[in-house]
Amino acid sequence: MAVDRFAIEYALFSPSLSDTANDCSVSDSIKIPPADYVHAQMKGKIWCPECSQPLTRSPLVGSRSKGEVEAYYKHKVSGDAELCGLIGRRGGSGRGYLPGDVISIDFSGGVSLDGKGDPKARGGKRHKGDGGGGSVEDGRTPRVPIVRELSSICKKLDVNLTKFVNFNDDTEPQRLRDLIKTKNNIDNTSSGYDIYVGKVTEFEELSYKYCIKFEGYGGLYLYADNSVVNKSRLPSRGVGSYLMIYSEVDSRSQLHVDQAKFFACIPPAYNHCIEDLDA
Repeated sequence: MAVDRFAIEYALFSPSLSDTANDCSVSDSIKIPPADYVHAQMKGKIWCPECSQPLTRSPLVGSRSKGEVEAYYKHKVSGDAELCGLIGRRGGSGRGYLPGDVISIDFSGGVSLDGKGDPKARGGKRHKGDGGGGSVEDGRTPRVPIVRELSSICKKLDVNLTKFVNFNDDTEPQRLRDLIKTKNNIDNTSSGYDIYVGKVTEFEELSYKYCIKFEGYGGLYLYADNSVVNKSRLPSRGVGSYLMIYSEVDSRSQLHVDQAKFFACIPPAYNHCIEDLDA
């Protein structure tokens, strides 16, 4: 995938802004193109002109990286980052994804979200255009991490919700938070596989499956194999836990999960992320 590294033409800078400020409307803010950035003076004081989120520059010092890539601005990774037009989809007003913003979901085996391992050696596949690893800073196309199980996404959910994801390297990436089905946008009719997130209000162990009910899901229940649930943290965390699953609505208007990679308990530290999606 082509990356438009220069989508952010300038940053807003104000000497009076603190490192945690988030208001670019101050009167003394000025436009600073990447070439004029001075790290010693501007660290923590540059902001996106469109979404008012903090920016950083790559490289921090010097006009070019070691790979002779011209300096550019990028958004700092933040779970609270707003959707920004300058992190638009490929082709939109000539804009592209920022480096590191895309992950690929492929449930056929392979590599974790942190990028460790060799997708080629483990049966996975590289993202189209991948130059064999590397980073923007060294002048090569960054490898797109491949997710093989939902639990990988949940480990850093606050960050990953802002990422763009595709499935099996074949779909146009979309922001993860926009793909997730919650109690506010569920549909009891079959429309293919989706990622669902819900708060557990009740779960019961049947002969070979668990019946799990989610807050606000009405009559749409989840039936998960006992082996899947018992290997998860749901039995110990109990009611009130948030689950992420990958499933489709069947002809009986129910969800089913029979593999552990399609089922994950969201760490309690990230419950607020789901509550924000439901708000």
